[in-house]
Parts: sequence; structure tokens; C-alpha cells
Amino acid sequence: MLDLTAARRGTAAQAPTRALVPVGPRRRTLHRASALALGGLAGAAVILLRSTGALEGWAALAFAFAVVIALPTSRLGVRRLLLTAGLAVGAVPALWWVDLPLGTVGRAGALLASVTGALVAVLAWEGPGRVLARTRELVLPRWRTVDLLVAATAATAVVATRGLLAVRTGPEALARLLPAWDFSAHADMVLMIRRHGAVVPALGAGPTGEPWKFGDYPQGYHAVVATLIELFRPLLGPTADEVVLFLHAHAIIFGASAVVLVAGLCALPTAPRRPAALALAAAGVAGVFLLGPGAYAASAGFPNIVLASAAAGAAVLLALTTPRVALPLPVAAAGGLLVCVAHSWALLCVVALPAVLLIAARRDRAAWRGTPRRWATVAVIAMATCAGVLHAAATLRALDVAEVLVIPGGIALPQAGLALSLVAGAVAVCLAPGGHRRLPATAAVVAIGAGGAVAVGALQVLAAGELSYYFWKLVLGLALVSAVVVAAGVVLRGAPVPSVRSRQERLRLVGAVTVGSVALLQVHDVLGRSTGTFPAEPALVTTAGDLLAGAEAALATATSSPAVFLQAIPTLHPVNAQQWFLALTGTWTTATEADAAVLLAPAAPSDLARVVDERGWRVVVAPGDVATVVSDLVEDVPVVSW
Repeated sequence: MLDLTAARRGTAAQAPTRALVPVGPRRRTLHRASALALGGLAGAAVILLRSTGALEGWAALAFAFAVVIALPTSRLGVRRLLLTAGLAVGAVPALWWVDLPLGTVGRAGALLASVTGALVAVLAWEGPGRVLARTRELVLPRWRTVDLLVAATAATAVVATRGLLAVRTGPEALARLLPAWDFSAHADMVLMIRRHGAVVPALGAGPTGEPWKFGDYPQGYHAVVATLIELFRPLLGPTADEVVLFLHAHAIIFGASAVVLVAGLCALPTAPRRPAALALAAAGVAGVFLLGPGAYAASAGFPNIVLASAAAGAAVLLALTTPRVALPLPVAAAGGLLVCVAHSWALLCVVALPAVLLIAARRDRAAWRGTPRRWATVAVIAMATCAGVLHAAATLRALDVAEVLVIPGGIALPQAGLALSLVAGAVAVCLAPGGHRRLPATAAVVAIGAGGAVAVGALQVLAAGELSYYFWKLVLGLALVSAVVVAAGVVLRGAPVPSVRSRQERLRLVGAVTVGSVALLQVHDVLGRSTGTFPAEPALVTTAGDLLAGAEAALATATSSPAVFLQAIPTLHPVNAQQWFLALTGTWTTATEADAAVLLAPAAPSDLARVVDERGWRVVVAPGDVATVVSDLVEDVPVVSW
């Protein structure tokens, strides 16, 4: 007798039907062998397309997104985005811990081929007669009306990043990055990964025996960027093209962070019953990440903080949507998010670790039920997560934490009051009576993060007498995570939509939500400024062109002697220009970093000429500046121009 209740739920009613047609062991073996063969052919097809260059650029990105949506990690489409994002950002960095000679296929292509092959094998596992049924059951996700907010956030992200995605030339791309000093370091790490096939900590010593710069810096964000660039172009291209791809990858990750977070909000258990609260919460998160503090971090040279904050916020949402502890897939995704934070900006683990542990903060017995096999799988996942976090700790072990945390740096956090209000608001929303039973435990995530920020601030005040770089960066990351917590609290506490019977009432509800969403976006002055672009002054475009041309000219000279980039009339700070030159030429070591310190103070031309002569530097200079610069140098200094 068919289970009519199961039939109403969906595919569960098909189990008795399958039992009526038993499959013998030989036929079952044949089906599985055929499925594995088809999976292998599908993976080989992807490899072939990658090898011939047919699956590159935006086509490769679209195909990768389609595969992500097709993965049967959940029946709910928005939850698929949340789970797959967690798995990806945790696993992808590990692919770059060692050099893998994959040629034109690349790690991105190999990963795409493996996942595609596995998906095809799963669909064909029960024989050709069940492929269509399994496709309907597993591949096609379920979407609801409220999930349209994810598409709206994606459209907002495209608008917010349109200026970056429209850049097509190297000088224009570099000009948008030059004003923020930290971008030279991030670009160097990504370019080093592209050049050498592994993260800098895995490369060992430089060509002359000195350590590479950033060998003590975990590079999860940079590995994700390098993988995305590799998806667009497997092999290393001209430096100017690599800078354009870096800018595009940065913009895509920046926008995708907000999209995944809104998908996590839509996956909350109360979301379908509270569409008005969900729409306002989504607008708040999109505004904070795409237009407010997140946009500041992305343009000020702190893109890794945006990814780390989004990962920590996604961990909170994942914990709130995980019904039981012994569920391997959500636990693996949460572990991936924690590894991403540890390797992108480790200090934000003060928020990410409590967020992941929130999954286990359960008192009801039902949440702890699970088979021995599932518990064993969860234990293995937990050990793998610990290994990933310890790998980041091992990379940082050479640093004196107390000394690093008090260093000064260039950061002037705009709307600091907004950041602190978000932190306090998150705690208040979670601790207020009523609402979802797991919200009080969520308050501990933000409270522990705030305690970590207070500890860092106290250390800085005691050591240097003022709050400085790392305190404000931690506050920035904490504010981004707190915005997600506030939004989750609004969705979990919001009243269900009342019965709307008349057309007039429906219009009033839609109008109220629309006006409220616009108001939340306007908090960040979206209507009073042009979004979607970084500043690109004409003088900076010229300087960027000189840097790129100088880097290519220096690389073409085929000599290992260090070089210094000089301008007759500096339009960029000499140290900033030199650091970009080192990043573009792949010569940024601890020794060349120390050499660049001579450019910190505006020395007299004779002093600079003496240093250049004593250290045997080559001088890289634009053709129009040769006469002015060379006149201040000794005659035997090698000059490189183009």
C-alpha cells in the first residue's frame, strides 16, 4: 500500500515502487560499472574542453556555477549555495599547499572535472531507466518565492562592482588598486601562486637564498582568487592581463560573499513565513557588505577581511539551519568556513570558532542522535578541520604575536559608530526574550568576538598608548559578522505575515518592504555617490602603465640583480611604487623589502645615487624620465627603460 503522506512530501513515495522491480546482483554491478564509466567520460570531456581552451573565461564561470547548483547537497537551492560555498572555500586553499603540474587543465579544471564526473556517476548509478527520475530527485533544487531575494542581491552586487568588471586594460586595473597600499601585498601573493604553483609559505627560499616576503602569511583568500583566475585562464599570461584578472576575481568574490549570505538568510527555518522581515534583513546585509563597511574594506586593500567575515557570518547561518550535530555535510561545510577564516585573516577566528561550535550548543536529545557511521565521519571531518587550522597556525608561528598586534598602519575606519552599533545590536537582538531558542547562544559568538577586540585594544593601549591597525581591522570584521547576526535575529524573530486579503493590503505590504529596503541601503549614502568603481585618476593610470612596462622590461633583461623603480616627478609614494614593482616582477623577498626602506624618507638625489651604486641596483625608469633621473646617478649604474 502506498504511503500517501510520503507522496505528498515528494519523492519518498517512490521507494515502494522501486521495490516492486527487484534488480539482480549482476545487473546492479553492470549499472554501477556503466555509471563509473559515464562519470569518467564526463570528467574527460571537461578536461578536453579545458585543454583546448574551449572552457575558459566567463563560460567556465557559468559552467562552474551550474555544477554548484546541480550538486545534491540539499533539496533547497539556497541551502545548496551555503553548503557548497563552505566546502569550496575550505578545500580550495589546500590545493595550493603543494605544486601540482596540471598544465592547461589546472587545479580549477581538475576540480571541475572531478565534480562533474562524480555528479554524472551518481545520476546513472541505478541504471539508465532511473536517470531522469534521479535528476528530478537530486539535481533540480527546490526554489521558493522568497529565494528571489538571492537574485536581487546578485543584481545589486553586479551594480556595485560594475566599474571593476568593466576594466579591460592593465594600466586601468592597476590604477584602481594603487591608492590602497595593502593591495600590492595581496597582488604579490596571488601572482606568486600563479607563477610558482603553490602558496608562498610552501616555496622555501628565494633565488638568492633569502626568504620570500609573506612566507609567514596564511593565504586562503589568495588561493581562492588564484583558483578563480585559473578558471578564467589556466596558464600564466602577461603581467598586465594578470592584474586585470586579479581585479575581476576580487570583484566576483566581493559580490559573491553577499549573495551567499543572503542565501543563508533565506535558508533559515522561519524565512518562508516572514518574507517582509527577510527582505529587510537581506537589504541590510547587502547594504553593509556591498555599500558600507564591506565596500570600504574591499577598496581600502583589505579584501581578505571581507571573505573571512563572510565565511564567519555564513558559519553562524549554517549553525542556525543545522538540525542535528551528526550531519557530516553541514559539519564539513562549517569546518571549511573555519579553515577559510584561519587562512584568510586568522584574527577573526575569535568569531568563527564560536560560530562553528554553535552547531554543538544543543540541549535537546534529538539533536545528538546519529548512527555510528555518521559519528565516525563527523569525527574525521573534525580532525581534518583541526589540521587545516593548525596549518595556518604553523604558518604564523614565526611571528611575535604581541609585537605584530601593536604595529601602526594606514586605516581610518569610516562610520566607526555604525560598526560599534552593529556589534551591540547583534548582542541585543539575540538576548531579547522570545524568538528562536538558539538565538541566546548566538549572542555568545558576537560577545566573544567583542571580548577579543577589547583584549587587542588593551594590548595596544598598554604598549603604544593608542588604538591602531589591527584593532580597527578586527572591529571592521566584527561589524560585518554582526550585521549577519542582526539580520538572522530579525528573520527568526519577525512576526509571520498576517493574512492579506485585499489587493490594497498587498500593495501596502510590498510598498512598506520596498521603502524599508531602500532606507537600509541609503544608510550607506548609495543615492548620494557613484558606486561600482574605485578612483582612477589620469595621473595614476600613467603611473600604472609605467609600472607595468617597467616590470616587463626588467623581466626581459634576464638578470638576477635587484632593481628599483624611480620617477622624476613622483605621483605615487616611492615605497608604494617599489612594492608594486617587486610584486609585478616576482622579486619581493625579505631582502628587497629591506632595500625598499631607503625610499621611505625623501633623500637627496646624491644620497639615493650613492645607495643605488653601493648595492648594485638596476634603475628602472620611464623613457621620458631617463634624462632627469640618470643625471643624478653615477655613470656606471645600469638603467632599464622601454
